Amino acid sequence: MPNATATSPYNGAMPLTRFADAPYFLMFRDNWSQSANWGLFIGDGSIPFDHQSPDHGHFVIWRGDDYLTKGARSYESMAHGDFFNTLSIASGCSMNGADCSGTAMFDSEQRASLSRHRHRDASPLFAYAMLDADGQWNQNPAEYQPMANVESYRRHFFWSDEYVVVFDRLRQKSAKAVTYRLRAMCEPTISGDTVSQLSVNGAHKLMQRTLAPNGVAIEKLDESALWAELEDWVVPIEERHWQSVIDLPAATDVNILNVIQTGPASMSEFDALAHISGNGNEGARIGQWVVMFAAQEGLRSTVTYTINNAFAAMWHLIGDLQTGQYDLLVNGETFGNVVVADQDNTALFQLGQKSGNLTVALVLNPEAFACSPVIRANRHTGSLSIETGNPVTLSIGLDAGNASGQIADWWLLSYGPDAQLRYFDINDWGFVPGFNALLMYQLFGFADLPILEMNKLSPGWHLFLFGVDTMPNQSWNPNMVFWDMISVNVK
Repeated sequence: MPNATATSPYNGAMPLTRFADAPYFLMFRDNWSQSANWGLFIGDGSIPFDHQSPDHGHFVIWRGDDYLTKGARSYESMAHGDFFNTLSIASGCSMNGADCSGTAMFDSEQRASLSRHRHRDASPLFAYAMLDADGQWNQNPAEYQPMANVESYRRHFFWSDEYVVVFDRLRQKSAKAVTYRLRAMCEPTISGDTVSQLSVNGAHKLMQRTLAPNGVAIEKLDESALWAELEDWVVPIEERHWQSVIDLPAATDVNILNVIQTGPASMSEFDALAHISGNGNEGARIGQWVVMFAAQEGLRSTVTYTINNAFAAMWHLIGDLQTGQYDLLVNGETFGNVVVADQDNTALFQLGQKSGNLTVALVLNPEAFACSPVIRANRHTGSLSIETGNPVTLSIGLDAGNASGQIADWWLLSYGPDAQLRYFDINDWGFVPGFNALLMYQLFGFADLPILEMNKLSPGWHLFLFGVDTMPNQSWNPNMVFWDMISVNVK
C-alpha cells in the first residue's frame, strides 16, 4: 500500500480500512484471517495514455475464500470501460464492430481522484469514499478539446460488513446514453430490479438491487460471446465471465442508486432494505445502516428525511453536507449535535434507543460556538486613511463568548494593492505570500493586543483580516469562521 508503514502481520496491528492517495484507493476488510471479507474501491483511473486501465470507480468484493465481483485483466486503452464495475458513457468507440462504452473519463485531460473519504476500524466498521471526476473539460477553444462530455461525475461508495451502497451522480453537457455495469464470476440470475450471482466455488452470493431510477431493465451478457473477436492476449479466456448491465436513456442528468448485500449461497432476502428519497435526498436503509446523499450536485446545510420502523441504535451516514456543527432533531425535538469535517462532508451518528417512525433533521448552526474577534489599525476599526510613510500598528482582540476554551484555527491575513494574498507567519513575525492559518490553539478573551507595526505600506488599499475557525483542521471553513476586517487606504 503506498505510504503505508510496514507492519508484521503476525504481531502487528494491521489496519482494517485504509485510504491511499496518488494512486487513490480505499481498502477495507473485516479481519486479517484467511476467511476474511475484503474489497477495494479504486478512484485513480488513468490519464489519457494508451494501455492504461479505465477503472476509476471500479470496485472489488471478496467474501471468505472467493471473489464475488472483480475486473477483467486486459491489455486495452482508455477506449473501453467494459472490463470493470464502472459507469460508462456512449463515446463513439466500437468493439467487435458494435458500439462500446468508454468511461466517464474517456479522453479526459486529468485523472480522477477520491476527494472525500471516511473510514474507521472500530465498531461500526465501515469505509466510505467519493470518486471525483470533475474538472476535466477544457474550455479553451485554442487548445485540444477532449471528447469527454462530462461536466461532473461523482460515485459515492460505502461498505460495512456485508453491505455496499453505490450512488452515481453524473452531469453531462449534452445527453448521451449511460451504462452501469456489474461483473459476475458465474452466470447471474435477474429478477426485476435485482441481480443475484454466486462465487465460482458456489459458497457465497452477492445480491444487487437498483433502487433508483425505478423500473430499470437489466440485461445479462456472456463475455465469452461479447468478446469473441478479441484475441486472447487482449482479454485472457479465463478472464471472460458474465456481467449484468443497466442501459439508461440519454440524459444530461443521471442518478443511479444500487445496493449490494453479500452472504452465504443460501441468502435470499435483503436485510431491512428501503429506498430513501424526496427532499433532495437519495439513499438507502439497509441492515443497521442509513446511508444517504444529495440528489443534486452541491453541499447542503439542511437535511430532512423519514425512516419508517427504525431499529434502535441504527447508524446514520449522511453525505454531501457543508462543514460545521449541526443541530440534530428527531421528530421535531432536539436530540444533540454532530460536527461535519471538510475531509468527508459527512455526518455520522446514532439515535440511541429511538425506534419506530422517525423524522430526522440536520440543521447547520453557524453560531454553535459564537465569538467576536476584532482587528484595529492605529486603534481604528472598519477603515482608516493615512499618508504614505506613516506607520500603521495592527492590534487584535477577541471576545471568546461561549467558545472559550474551544480549540480553533487562528487566522491573520492581508491583501494589498499588488493583489497578493498573505498570511501572518509567526516565525518571520510578518506577512508572507500564501494562505495558511496562524496557529491552532484554544480560544480565550483578550483586548487590543498590538501584533505588528508597519512603516512602509505601498500606496493603495490594504485589507487585514483576523478570524478564528471553530473547526480546527488547518483549513478555512466558511461556516465556522468568525472574523473581522479593516481596510487601510494609503494615499
